[in-house]
Parts: sequence; structure tokens; C-alpha cells
Amino acid sequence: MNINCKEIPYDFELERVSNELKGAKRVIVQLPDGLKKYAECIQKSLSEVLADTEIYFSMEGSFGACDL
Repeated sequence: MNINCKEIPYDFELERVSNELKGAKRVIVQLPDGLKKYAECIQKSLSEVLADTEIYFSMEGSFGACDL
């Protein structure tokens, strides 16, 4: 799936998240199933700021009220 990262209709607050994660060695991100299509954009954005941090994504199913 080819998604234009500049046209995502959600504010993931990646600048705030990046500031919270500075200094972390490893991070795992879990997204609701409906937002997993944006994982690559989120990874690229976080990697630009957190170059020394290993970023992983859980692709396990996630269900609940927040699932899109």
C-alpha cells in the first residue's frame, strides 16, 4: 500500500512522542488494526528524530473500542 505520509488524516503527535522517547534504546509501537497502514510513515518520522533507537511494530491483532 502506497500512502502519502503528508496526507494522513490523523495527528499522531509524533513530535511529542519523539520527545518522550529520547534516550530509549528500543521501542515497540502497537497500533489498532485500522491504523497499521500508517506504520511505515510513523516509523520514518520517528527514525528521523530517534536515529539511535531501535523501533519495532507489533503486528498482532488489536481489538477494542479504539479499533478503527
